[in-house]
Amino acid sequence: MRVLILLVTIFCLTSCHPDKNKPVDLEKLRYQSTDASEIYFRNMRRSYYEIEENKEAAIDLYTLSGYDEFDQAYLIPTIAFNWRNDFAAIMLNRSAKLENEENLVMLFENEKGSQKLLLNEGDISTQTTVAVKVYNGILKNDEIFLVLNRQKQALFRDNEEKELFRITIFDFLRFVEMR
Repeated sequence: MRVLILLVTIFCLTSCHPDKNKPVDLEKLRYQSTDASEIYFRNMRRSYYEIEENKEAAIDLYTLSGYDEFDQAYLIPTIAFNWRNDFAAIMLNRSAKLENEENLVMLFENEKGSQKLLLNEGDISTQTTVAVKVYNGILKNDEIFLVLNRQKQALFRDNEEKELFRITIFDFLRFVEMR
């Protein structure tokens, strides 16, 4: 009997915890939220975010509060939620250092080699895809760089900045029920 209770407890603890270390399949990326995911975000995660509301456009923008300390961050992800259409996506806000850069090159390096990604303004689905690719790179422990003035610059200055980015994307994935 004790073994059964132990197994049920272990099952409950492991089944309720979303897989934080599994890369996202970009082919299955979705943007629709549900009532349940909206309630979860509003009740559990919203308090961690700075909120900019635009009632006329029916859009709320959520930026993780910790970015206040990182005024030098190159890219700041913001969850854009259109509550009229139950649509959520990621906007990548560029720092002042990157405002004049039209096409940025991002490098993902690991023991298998390197991969280049062109980072342009793009529409919101393109920005979301790029953000999720960075999220996947973080999960795979890739070193991620921006090429500025022909020199590689680390995208994240420290692990805390990297974690803020990861948390924002993870919250977005929960918002659209992909985690």
